[in-house]
Amino acid sequence: MLGDQSSPLPGWQEGAMMSAHYVIGQIQGIIPLTVPEAVRVPDSVALTQGSR
Repeated sequence: MLGDQSSPLPGWQEGAMMSAHYVIGQIQGIIPLTVPEAVRVPDSVALTQGSR
């Protein structure tokens, strides 16, 4: 999977290039194959409808 779905950056082109760069680094052994820590993002429902 490459693109916006796996990138924190906006824009499909920038996200796709960053994801491809990351995967190439993993293939070359420069970037570890471990999953990074989960990133918490704002709850869109809470932001638009208020906290519950």
